[in-house]
Amino acid sequence: MRRLDVPVLIVGGGCHGLSASIFLHDLGVRSLLVERHAGTSTLPKAHYLNQRTMEIYALHGAAEAIYAASAPRHNHGKITWMTSLGGDGPLDRRTIAEIDINGRRRPPRDLRRQSMTHPTHIPQLRLEPVLRAVAEERGADLLFRHEFESLEQGEAGVRALVRDLETGDLIEVHAQYLLAADGGRSVGDALGSACRA
Repeated sequence: MRRLDVPVLIVGGGCHGLSASIFLHDLGVRSLLVERHAGTSTLPKAHYLNQRTMEIYALHGAAEAIYAASAPRHNHGKITWMTSLGGDGPLDRRTIAEIDINGRRRPPRDLRRQSMTHPTHIPQLRLEPVLRAVAEERGADLLFRHEFESLEQGEAGVRALVRDLETGDLIEVHAQYLLAADGGRSVGDALGSACRA
């Protein structure tokens, strides 16, 4: 069985795990990310990154790549709830409610005075490939198609078993810290936690 020693093992290759990989790399902390899927998300999940989140990405040099893949800023207008998007009946195409997309009553120009960044809209299925590319460009260690199986916690850290889903081989990972970024799907079970995302 192959053995790997890293300061931080990250379980989960979604937005949080990939972001942690980037941030740790920028701080000079080596990490290893393992993700059971072959690639990033294929479903349109969350889509809004607020101004403070974008400030953090800007500090780590990832904001411009995220903005480039986001919805154009001029499309950031309103969220509208309607009875339907089509039809000619008396209850079709009626507006139920409408709010500013940023959830604020102040005009967008006020946001520019508060920060060097602005909020953006990018579905998770588009954000994750951007974060993965940034992490890979920086030389972060990412192992997709590798599944976390178990852990043992000790005085010096964590011993985890990770399975290569291509070959079936087990890898023994020794880390000082384990960061669970898997939405509670595997690490929580290994710790006996009933909490699920």
